[in-house]
Formats: sequence, C-alpha cells, structure tokens
Amino acid sequence: MDLQDSYQESVTPSNELKGFTKSFVKRTKDKKQEDGAIKELLSFQRELRLHCGSKVAEKALKNAKAVKVFFASNCDELTQQKLSYYAQLNGIEVEQVAIDNNELGRKLSKPFAVSTVWVSKEVQ
Repeated sequence: MDLQDSYQESVTPSNELKGFTKSFVKRTKDKKQEDGAIKELLSFQRELRLHCGSKVAEKALKNAKAVKVFFASNCDELTQQKLSYYAQLNGIEVEQVAIDNNELGRKLSKPFAVSTVWVSKEVQ
C-alpha cells in the first residue's frame, strides 16, 4: 500500500458524509428560474417591503400601494383571478412562483403556509 492509496481511503468517506459524490447532476433551467424568483422575494423581505396575505393584498391593490404580487403554485384560483384583475387595473406586475404555499412560508421564515405575497412601494 503506497501513500496515494491510503490518502484516497481517508478522504473519500468524509466527502461522502458531506454530500460530495462523483455523480454530479446539473441544475435544470426551470430550477435556476425558481431560484431567481426566490432571491427576488428575499431581497424585498430584507428591505422590509414584503407583506403576506390575500385580503391585505386586495386592499393594497385597490389603493395602488403595491408594486408586485407573487402567488404560490397552489394558490386558490378565485383569489388569484380577483387579485390579478385588480393588479391589471393598476398596471401592477403579477408573478407565479414555482413552489407551493408551505415551502413559500418556509422560505420566508413564517410558521404558516403563505399563498399570496405582495411588495409595497414604501418601506414600512
């Protein structure tokens, strides 16, 4: 047994424990776009401009206080149509995120499911 064989034996198990394997899978284009939407949401959250809830979002859209609205992938169809209608009247951008409401709540550090998120014009 030479020095190189002993080195490979000692390094390989620790790498497997850390999750480094030889079978690397490249991320798909859809997954990269999902990450972009989540990064945008988190940047708005850091600016304290992100708010949750469809009823509050409806008020903000009627009063033109919102800039953008995000829906989870499993958001209620009626709520989504209603908020999209109000957003269209005021020219506000609407985007559907590719994750469900439970995962969206976890990404935003909320202890509950979040299906509608909106961004306000000013910091509150």
